[in-house]
Amino acid sequence: MKKKWLAQSTDFERFILTGDAGGTNTSLALFGNSGRSFTMLLKCDFLTKEIDSFLDPVGETLAEAAGVSKAFAPTVCCVSSAGPVKDNVCKLTNASWAVDGNAVEKRFGFRALVVNDFMALSYGMPLLDVENPSQITKIPHSDGSLPAPSGERLSVVGAGTGLGTGFLMEAGGRYYSVPTEGGHSDFAAFDDETAKLMLFLRTRFDVVPGTEELVSGRGIAHIFNFYKARGMAIQGVLAEIDRASDDQKPALISAHTSDSPDCRSIMNLFVRLYARYAARAALMYIPTRGLFLAGGIVEKNEALFLEDHLFIRSFERNYKDNIHEVLRGIPVFIVRDYATSHYGAANAAYSLLL
Repeated sequence: MKKKWLAQSTDFERFILTGDAGGTNTSLALFGNSGRSFTMLLKCDFLTKEIDSFLDPVGETLAEAAGVSKAFAPTVCCVSSAGPVKDNVCKLTNASWAVDGNAVEKRFGFRALVVNDFMALSYGMPLLDVENPSQITKIPHSDGSLPAPSGERLSVVGAGTGLGTGFLMEAGGRYYSVPTEGGHSDFAAFDDETAKLMLFLRTRFDVVPGTEELVSGRGIAHIFNFYKARGMAIQGVLAEIDRASDDQKPALISAHTSDSPDCRSIMNLFVRLYARYAARAALMYIPTRGLFLAGGIVEKNEALFLEDHLFIRSFERNYKDNIHEVLRGIPVFIVRDYATSHYGAANAAYSLLL
């Protein structure tokens, strides 16, 4: 366990335990909470492969907190997990154990809620300061405008290992989020090139692929293989990328966008695909409080999303002029703060359990 104390004050109304369980890393955090204010006090990190039961890291984190002060006893707990949740349990795809909120409640005596990772991420968005450039990058619309957040609805879209989508609404002073599996909705081509790309993938899947197969890390690899099948010359850096596994290809392609026109073309198409999916999410939810782009891919490739208005021009496209105007009225942000999942889990615990 790697532990880090950020503060040790006990001057809070209550304490909340949060978790972020993934295939590679699992972390627990203790928050001090007063009203809708959340202060991270302690963070403990674990390697998922070294965990036999989720109860073990919970117990170690609680023991570390109690060793400093018996006052650090959580009232509630919320754990963010990468995968669908049923009956307060999430079975991780790349681990032998499950995140079982019911077992946490039974062992430790406080209420525990397990939520989908993008549900937790949605709860984290209202806690971000959109005027703080260390947390948020604003994406100007094609006319240079930056619509101010308004209303009660926001949405978050994030491409990483997969493609996640979340939606959150404020009502009566509380936040409510709806988990979705929108990333698995059918991919929709929008020009001649993407129509050929869809046919290329359809031969591999025997059905129209889900959007996640293109707007994700493996989507970048699929685009590389599509360009290769169309005759892209595999030489120089492209030969190195071709020899790499599909898991390794996205990082290599991204790293060579400045010195390889083909890598730049692959990433430019990826950005346009990302934008079209984000536009569909925006039209589903009309998130006038903000559409937030999260995940490592957008954060690491921010310049490509902003350059020549590539993302936003694709985002705004629509066959109806009045819908074009709707899209231009939605604030669009890039999330730069990686601690958001824990803060979101804390906000979810506060909103749903207290």
